[in-house]
Amino acid sequence: MTERKKSASERRAQNQASASAAYKKELEKFFSGQEVSGRLANLKDELKPEEGSAEAEWLAELEGLRKADFRGFVKDATAFVRAGKKLPNDEELLVRFLDHPSESITIKTLEHIVPILERKAWKKPAPLKNRLTTLSLAAEDPKTHALIAQIEAILG
Repeated sequence: MTERKKSASERRAQNQASASAAYKKELEKFFSGQEVSGRLANLKDELKPEEGSAEAEWLAELEGLRKADFRGFVKDATAFVRAGKKLPNDEELLVRFLDHPSESITIKTLEHIVPILERKAWKKPAPLKNRLTTLSLAAEDPKTHALIAQIEAILG
């Protein structure tokens, strides 16, 4: 009988661990802006910024940057940064900002990436590492090289 109870409690523990892991995965998708299941999809709609608000405009600008071709991206990213807009935490978009021909925008992006990496691991480090390698060859500003070294040290 105790073996049966132990087996049932082990199954419950496994089910709870599995459900917890699935929920955590859904939360990661939610906070990274990916599509989520029904239980979090409603929450996503409730948390959308009010239409016409500064946050809604910022999100629309980010979406425009994601969809822009390279020339459009350079123009829009320049205007975005010059307007003093907050850089996103979106990994793919930040790597794209590192492709910008202006080293001052590259430095601003690298400075934004450092605290993100100090808080959490980069989900897809290969594109970032590749871009850092290219930047280290092309960059002229010592600050860029220092930031690249700092990021590479964090990435390991």
